[in-house]
Amino acid sequence: MKGICRRRFSSTRLTASTEEQSRIIDAPRQPQSWINSLARAEKIGAQLDDSWIQITTRITSRLKLRPSSGGGAEVDIVMLAVKTFPMATGEGFRDLLMAISESPDGTPKPTRLDEFAASHPTVLASFSTAGTPDSFAHEEYRGLDAFIFIDKAGRRQAVRYITSPEERVYLTADEAARQSPDFLIDDLAQRTAKKPVVFHLTAQLAEASDQTKDPSEPWPNDRQVVDLGVVTLDQVLVNSREVQKDLLFLPTNLPDGIELSDDRLPAIRSAVYGVAFARRSP
Repeated sequence: MKGICRRRFSSTRLTASTEEQSRIIDAPRQPQSWINSLARAEKIGAQLDDSWIQITTRITSRLKLRPSSGGGAEVDIVMLAVKTFPMATGEGFRDLLMAISESPDGTPKPTRLDEFAASHPTVLASFSTAGTPDSFAHEEYRGLDAFIFIDKAGRRQAVRYITSPEERVYLTADEAARQSPDFLIDDLAQRTAKKPVVFHLTAQLAEASDQTKDPSEPWPNDRQVVDLGVVTLDQVLVNSREVQKDLLFLPTNLPDGIELSDDRLPAIRSAVYGVAFARRSP
């Protein structure tokens, strides 16, 4: 697992529904933190289905939004480069990771992972939506967990975050196989040195019939998506590794006007990230 930390700025075209949200999102040229981490996962694709295009990276992106002025709370948004989560629950995801660990290269087929994926179709449904981008700058990142926005009148709206690049570019399996292990990290430093990288932060709006508990189930594609703001990346931090060790992302840290849904994964993530932070801290 390797990551990269970037300085980014947020600006907005459409503020959210409460004053608290506005202080966070309406932040012209407000320094923020964005970390991308990636893990090599070629064997997962090869073992699950020989006909399935091989996945060469799984990318997790984390945004830390800070208030533009004093007061308020930070908002940490965890996003993945897939359209659905591979499992519906934290316990299920734990079992998936255990199946992967029990299926090293050279294991006779069917492996434990083969058997697990065969009995859990959400695994292949998730991983088959992942591609290998030619750059972090050309990937779309999705917050698969639902949160609830609440306006001043008390109206509640379930949302899922999406961060979209200005263009999406993916490599073929052959092109991806020729890249160095760290090519995405190396590319971003070179790219931002030439010009800023721009993303659009949006929210997909659920309708009343859409469930919010299960991140392995997508909402229909025709659901409305609204703009929240523009994210501009202008610099990769030279001390990225040190900065990452000091950053703690807690997706349950929410301001007034944003609440957790009945999806349990944000609470599980916060607990796990807290343990990881403690273990890497001196």
